[in-house]
Amino acid sequence: MAVYPRDYQPLPLFEFSIGTDASRDYASLSAFFSAFDNTLVDLPKSRVIATCYNDTGTDQWIAETSPLTISSPTNCIEFVLTVDDDDWHKGDPSKGVALKFSSVQSSPLLSIGAMNSAKLLVERLVLDTNALLGLNTYTPAVVSVSNGASIQYIPVPANVFKNLIIRGGDGTANDSRGLKGFSGGSRPALLDGCIVENIVCDGTSNSITSIGIQTFFRSTVKNCTVNNVDFTNTTGTNSGIAGATDGTYGFVNECISTNVNGDCFGASLANTSNLISDDATGTIQSTSSTEFVDSANSDYKLNSGAAAAGVGYSGVAIEEDVTGQKRKSNVSRDAGAFNNIAGYDADPPSGGGGSTFHPLAQ
Repeated sequence: MAVYPRDYQPLPLFEFSIGTDASRDYASLSAFFSAFDNTLVDLPKSRVIATCYNDTGTDQWIAETSPLTISSPTNCIEFVLTVDDDDWHKGDPSKGVALKFSSVQSSPLLSIGAMNSAKLLVERLVLDTNALLGLNTYTPAVVSVSNGASIQYIPVPANVFKNLIIRGGDGTANDSRGLKGFSGGSRPALLDGCIVENIVCDGTSNSITSIGIQTFFRSTVKNCTVNNVDFTNTTGTNSGIAGATDGTYGFVNECISTNVNGDCFGASLANTSNLISDDATGTIQSTSSTEFVDSANSDYKLNSGAAAAGVGYSGVAIEEDVTGQKRKSNVSRDAGAFNNIAGYDADPPSGGGGSTFHPLAQ
């Protein structure tokens, strides 16, 4: 464990490495989470960065096989869970560092518990329940968040999720009472450049629905791609992206939602723009087969002539897409997690880009 002083940041900063190499601080996320939850770091106003490495020599390191829950020590005010530049998926669910069930479970793959209103960033991971999130008394989620968020961080919510790939599996139905890819509970969240796919189930119930991304007030969802959401036993309406978003601070912008047995975008969403869908709840009509290179095999790069091409924000801010490459400034950028049609500002550095939102730099 080491403390790295930074001129702009006099408060304690702790950095940890997670991977299979003997030089890493922890060999698994579960070991790190366990130590962290037991006040591994508990200095006043401490900040923590945990970086995962794929040291296995394979395309993908399956970092965990059972549910993970993290809750910070009392004094941690900022926490980052990330993946090394050379080791993240860059939009391919078969690459990088993954959390993936190996047996039937009844709890979320990743749960973010009470973190004392800490600022939180989770990015670059693949989270895949592997069609093994089984029956439960509630509607399970791949990622579930119950972390509080202080009003001082609005309009940028304290909970930030970026460049994640969230999967129910390979499209095979989970035996669940409905399913959610991302569930923000009643907590504000920012989702940026995420892919959510195969939120499909066929368990018992007729009043529960499946939802790709569920957010609530003061949440923002931008440049996300949602595909294949279905719960065959429901009498309700499944949704690609749903939830109430505050009319002042909440936004759903430049997102694609396709192949949903229900509404691609929930009727309660407020402050929306440039939403691309294959049903009447979107502003531009399209289909997963015409939008994407190969959605059946999780390739969500855009086809030439896709409706999502060039419909997005064209300001001067440069943001990265799910591959880490920078979107061009002053160009109408593509909706969805990939930005391959409108083009990139420049080639990323070796191994990919870095996060453009980093709580520790605030």
